[in-house]
Amino acid sequence: MITNENLDKDSFLFQNNRKMKYNSRTLQQIVKKSAKKAKIDKKISCHTLRHSFATHLLENGYSILEVQMLLGHKSPETTMIYVHFPNPKLLHIKSPLDKI
Repeated sequence: MITNENLDKDSFLFQNNRKMKYNSRTLQQIVKKSAKKAKIDKKISCHTLRHSFATHLLENGYSILEVQMLLGHKSPETTMIYVHFPNPKLLHIKSPLDKI
């Protein structure tokens, strides 16, 4: 399992201008400010992004086991509870934007 201890400084998705990881409070502020700027009225958090990431992976054909591994969960049951699994019938609907 990947943990913060065995990641090098270039492995972090969000880094400050000194290539250091942001602290959790700074990330929370960035997410909230971005949601406000995007005029999203729902309560958004870093955890919301994690949920969305997992859900979008499933929507794009990744298996629950692949998502489980990416999220670092020990069991697929945890991942199933964690993600907002969409209606399987809706997964086959193609967006008109895909044709552009």
